Amino acid sequence: MLTYNADLSNKSRENITNDWKEFSHRPCKEAVANFRLRTRHDCLAEHLKRIGVLTNTICPICKADIMNRKHLLVCPGLDSILQLRGDVCQLYWRTRDRIS
Repeated sequence: MLTYNADLSNKSRENITNDWKEFSHRPCKEAVANFRLRTRHDCLAEHLKRIGVLTNTICPICKADIMNRKHLLVCPGLDSILQLRGDVCQLYWRTRDRIS
C-alpha cells in the first residue's frame, strides 16, 4: 500500500516519470488511481475547482468537507471497510463512479 505524503506537484517531468515506474507493475486501475492521486490530477473536487470545472471543493457525496485524497479515507458516504483497510485506489474509483 502506498502512502500519499509525497506531493508531485512541484516535481520535474523526469521525476514524475520515475515515480510512474513505481506504479507501472501494478494492475492498471491501481496504477492509474495511484498516479492521479499522487500528481493531484484526479476527479476529486479539489482538483476540479483548481482547473475551473467546479465552483467549490465540497464533497458531493457527504457535502461536509473538502474532497481530496485525504477525505476519501473519512467520508461518511463511502465504504467504511475500504476506509479501514486504507484502500485509497478502490475508494477513488468508487467515488469517481458515484459522482459521474
